[in-house]
Amino acid sequence: MEGVSIIADMQYTTYRGNANLLSATKHKSARDFALDTLRRAIVEGQLLPGQELDEYELADQMGISRTPVREAIQILEVQGFVVHRRFSKPVVSPISVEQIEEVYMVRKALEGIAIYQAALNISAKELQRLKRLLIEEAQAIEQGDDLLWSRCNRRFHTVLYAASGKSFLCRYIDWLLDLSTLYMITAAKFINQRLKESNKEHVQIIHACEERNPELAQGLIEEHLGKSAVLLVEYVRSETYGRQQQ
Repeated sequence: MEGVSIIADMQYTTYRGNANLLSATKHKSARDFALDTLRRAIVEGQLLPGQELDEYELADQMGISRTPVREAIQILEVQGFVVHRRFSKPVVSPISVEQIEEVYMVRKALEGIAIYQAALNISAKELQRLKRLLIEEAQAIEQGDDLLWSRCNRRFHTVLYAASGKSFLCRYIDWLLDLSTLYMITAAKFINQRLKESNKEHVQIIHACEERNPELAQGLIEEHLGKSAVLLVEYVRSETYGRQQQ
């Protein structure tokens, strides 16, 4: 991994090296610690698509044995974040047109259901939280902080769908949001032109929920996701991405 330190770059410490961390995670197993650390590193662009994952190096950085790291990588493979290559080390999954199209197809279906319910059930407190997140998101865009924007965007969608009250549905959406965040942060410079437009669309979505208009909210979220998918597909097909993957 060319000396990349996941712990340093992600501002993590080792598994047993910090009492506050252990207190915060409570009974979190070494495998779950490795899983959370690696997933976050992938989603936030510290580990890039196509980059090799060395079990020995990762275990050393996290202060744990190889076994939980290997188990975490296996889970990430099932979740679509990692791929194994024959006779070689596993790598962060390269982004493909087919993967983007499938993920966003499923997102539109599931998030359409979630936002329909959210528009019927959302509270004034949840609406205020969403509006605060949009302010933070707009500030991140103005500052050119792609990582902060991706975190705000992720939280916006999470809070929005939580208002549906459908926890089982939200768990599936969370997984898809992680994959989409990976796409967005990888393509950040390419899609920068869309971020302000996306923020405005978020405002419209909140207004639809505020008006208790589930049909409008559902239509807006589907259109919103469709625009993002189109731009990401353009990115993957661009010469820029092609050179990065070489």
